Amino acid sequence: MINYRYYFFRWIAVVAILSLSIIAASTFTWFSNIGIFSWVALVFLAGISQLTMLLLFRGIKNKSNHQFIGMVSASTTIKLLCSAFFIVIWAIAMHPTNAFFIIPFFLFYIVFTVFDVGLMLKLIKQEKNNVTQKS
Repeated sequence: MINYRYYFFRWIAVVAILSLSIIAASTFTWFSNIGIFSWVALVFLAGISQLTMLLLFRGIKNKSNHQFIGMVSASTTIKLLCSAFFIVIWAIAMHPTNAFFIIPFFLFYIVFTVFDVGLMLKLIKQEKNNVTQKS
């Protein structure tokens, strides 16, 4: 059974790999202008990923497939809207010199989305196996 601890250790590994990528990229001069935003984006998306997973774990415990699908839809919508607001607020508050500051954000967004979807598929597969074993 996939429990929250399994997910959490994998999540820590993803965050560590992305942190190392920021450190490695900081050696390039073109990255120095967007380095701070990358760290803030990493923390923001890691937090949103945690909230998403809490919703998904709560949804998978419900026996209703409709509630689980509702939780998936809600978590995806929340993640997308929060990300859009984050970028707009950062752009208004910090006045970046170019639009390249968004690139690390979307790379991190894609990584966390793939991670969340992968876990969600494992949860669905596991739940389907549990249901067939009980039958």
